Amino acid sequence: MLRSQTKPFACPIASSEIEPNDDMATGQVIGNLLCASRPAEVVGCTTELDGDDGEDWFQFDVPSACTSVGVDVRLTFPLAFETLGLELRDASGATIATGGACPQADPDDGDDQACIEHRLTPGGHYALLVARTGEGACEGSCAHNRYTLTLQLETP
Repeated sequence: MLRSQTKPFACPIASSEIEPNDDMATGQVIGNLLCASRPAEVVGCTTELDGDDGEDWFQFDVPSACTSVGVDVRLTFPLAFETLGLELRDASGATIATGGACPQADPDDGDDQACIEHRLTPGGHYALLVARTGEGACEGSCAHNRYTLTLQLETP
């Protein structure tokens, strides 16, 4: 592609991410979750524009009525831009799980994925961190990415 034909990076118009969500306290709430819920999906974007630090936070509560519950989180993002990381934090902010390889991922679809499957405490409050890793940033020229975050509570 000729340089004159390339378009600058832009966040998706259909983004469902709500700013500000740049720290755990202001994380976007993912609500209406049940002990075994349908997947909740957020379409978001990390950039260096407008002072964004490259971190997006999301928070959710596990219903206290659950007897046994786990979370299945999937972060999907294009390979063409900076790699994104995924962390699950407890109410104190401690990291309790980090994203790893996803089961049943299609390696040839142009996207990369990070997944977390983790048991949770009923009635607990949790946060998810989506952050730029600095890997694949093209020396700053592609230090951004768009993503889809999917979260589902399930009975293990």
